[in-house]
Amino acid sequence: MISSTTDIRERKTMEKAVIHAKERSEKANRAKLELISQMSHELRTPLNGILGFAQLLEMDDSLNSQQQEFVQAILNGARHLLNLVNEMLDIARIETGEIQLAYDVIKLDSVIDESVRLIQPLAGKRNIKIVNQTKLDEYYVYTDSTRFRQILLNLLDNAVKYNRDNGTVIITSGSEGGNICIHIKDNGIGIPKKEYEKIFEPFYRIKGTEVDGTGMGLALVKQLIQLMGGTIGVESELGAGSDFWFSLPAVKGDYSGGMNLHQERLLQMGEKKILYIEDSEANLKLMEKILEPFPNFSLVSANRGKDGLKIAFHEQLDLILVDINLRDISGYKVLESLQGDGRTKQIPVIAFSADVASSEMEMLKIPKTGLREYMEKPLEVELFFRKLEQIFTQNKKKEN
Repeated sequence: MISSTTDIRERKTMEKAVIHAKERSEKANRAKLELISQMSHELRTPLNGILGFAQLLEMDDSLNSQQQEFVQAILNGARHLLNLVNEMLDIARIETGEIQLAYDVIKLDSVIDESVRLIQPLAGKRNIKIVNQTKLDEYYVYTDSTRFRQILLNLLDNAVKYNRDNGTVIITSGSEGGNICIHIKDNGIGIPKKEYEKIFEPFYRIKGTEVDGTGMGLALVKQLIQLMGGTIGVESELGAGSDFWFSLPAVKGDYSGGMNLHQERLLQMGEKKILYIEDSEANLKLMEKILEPFPNFSLVSANRGKDGLKIAFHEQLDLILVDINLRDISGYKVLESLQGDGRTKQIPVIAFSADVASSEMEMLKIPKTGLREYMEKPLEVELFFRKLEQIFTQNKKKEN
């Protein structure tokens, strides 16, 4: 009999320290949220009176020009303070996980058009032209439309505020890495390169700027975009303007909600169990939404390749969906493991990648024993439905 022992006291001590640090952080965040919530309540009550009476004064025709100017100053100051309170509360809710996003499939171009119309009066006061060059008729994102609009309005508002008189704001879009990327570019004062990261911190203001602001808008925008599974960045040149961009997971095709022939056929396929291996929470929720019209489809998910393989080896599955870019192991490694195991080698697989050409070459190297497909990101919904119908129909023929 051979026995061995390993001293793991140090590892256990480290694990406890990490857990305690996390608990302290969560406790501090909850305390901060409670403080800001209480402060928000205490400030909103007098602000309600200030804004209400100031708006009544604004409608009084008997005020002279100087009095009207004073009333506008009161309104601007009160609204500024109310906006600051709201943004602080939103950031605190995000940090504590209290904020809930109302996810739905939304058409980007309609929300962008609406946001431009809302910002247009502010731009018109300084003769700033807003040019919308986005071409997103066939793209959808699965996100919270209210928060998405909030992100756009914040970025557009900044592009106008930090612009020059008679300037221009240009909105463009593109597809990149399975995401839709939106750029909002101005030709204003610009940002020093050393401040690129700092501007996304709460309360930070660009040095030397005379533009009014709370320093909270970009911090909130960044946290909302990260919560939606996206990224944000900026490129700028002093005196030449700034280009703020953000990206979000997207789908391509008709997603109006009406049933077509492929979807009707899928409803008649019987019960199917589908595994989706994907490390993006936003993409997982998107797939749930895409398959929502099919009560006969049961979707299970894993956000790590290794966890996905465990599920695949122990569950009875009809289809496996795999994202190529996983955090723990490569999607190609997952495909190799599935093809090399007798329990899974005959299960149909669809692999998703933002670089289809490279993916096709890599997958040719993997011995093919079952039905395998690959699709490009952003996902084209109608093509996805056609592939599902093709896969399940072929499998049914094999069973018969």
